[in-house]
Amino acid sequence: MDSVEGIPSPYDGERGAYQLAAFRIVFYGGLMIHFVPSVVEYDLNYGAHSLRSVVWDRRVAAWVLENDLSPIALVTSAALGCTLGLLGLWPRLAATLAAVGLYGMVNVSMVNTHTLALTYAWFVLWTWAAMGGGDDVLSLRTFVSNEQSARVAARAGTTMRTRTVLLVYLVGALFIAGIEKILAGWAHTLPAKTLLLYPEGTVVRSYLVGLPEPWLTCLSACFGVAALVVELGAPIAAAYAPSRNASAAVTVLFFLCVTATMQVPLLFLAIHLGVGVLLVDDNAVRRVRESRLVCPMHRTYPSN
Repeated sequence: MDSVEGIPSPYDGERGAYQLAAFRIVFYGGLMIHFVPSVVEYDLNYGAHSLRSVVWDRRVAAWVLENDLSPIALVTSAALGCTLGLLGLWPRLAATLAAVGLYGMVNVSMVNTHTLALTYAWFVLWTWAAMGGGDDVLSLRTFVSNEQSARVAARAGTTMRTRTVLLVYLVGALFIAGIEKILAGWAHTLPAKTLLLYPEGTVVRSYLVGLPEPWLTCLSACFGVAALVVELGAPIAAAYAPSRNASAAVTVLFFLCVTATMQVPLLFLAIHLGVGVLLVDDNAVRRVRESRLVCPMHRTYPSN
């Protein structure tokens, strides 16, 4: 298949319907996990007293504070968008509703839902709103109507373009993070050791606070080397078919370890797990589907 214009061909793949659909589920699931706890106590986090009225025009702020309607509209938009996205229904509409609602929730309320992972989330949502795709398989529509094969064939171009743009952005961000660590001296110092010295409840998980000096040095050295290898090596390895699945597995394993070590939000983990899913080679997905190893009951046997 021809390369997407302006995008490196090693990341084009063929169709990537299952990878993009799996990323969709992980991504919207991560968004819901990140924001739902703040909505559970709605009056506390999104009530009139919690609005940052300084960001609004005075007349608009007064109307919002009096009627308390804007947060309700934003939460409703975000909830509807994330639900539609999770189910694979109307991907452009789902992404638009989620982007508008979540961006508003983050900016008009004093509740702390800010995280660097949201930078990735805004790009993914607006890319999805503009390009669509991701609902060809593993969606409610294809489950109910059983039209999966037809949709995959008819929308192969849309699926490939969306997957390619998301993959190049996320893998590129991963590679740039590695470059930043090189410039910060991670190759010859132990800056990760500083992170492990923070007090409990700040950066690292509680069970890692107060480690003995030898263990602290060893863990920080391993973490620093692993970060450089994954962030610089995985994007390069993913550009070559023989090492693509290995790079996906290493990326997922590394960010699972990061989440187990650092107090990062689960949205951070969801997005980088999604990177690993997007990196999976098309041939690997095809082999799994054809072998029927996932569920032996689905195997077909010749009739007498």
